[in-house]
Amino acid sequence: MTALHRAGRQGEALAAYQRLYRLLTEELGIEPGPAVRAVHRRVLGQATVGGPR
Repeated sequence: MTALHRAGRQGEALAAYQRLYRLLTEELGIEPGPAVRAVHRRVLGQATVGGPR
């Protein structure tokens, strides 16, 4: 997610988070940890504030 985000590929970074979230919750019954959620929030902020329009 971080590499995609830094490359300006916010949509792909968000899709990676969604895949990870789904895998963790459906297969393992857990949610992403604080570090992963922090990256997700950064990507969301960039996608909504500074992303392409």
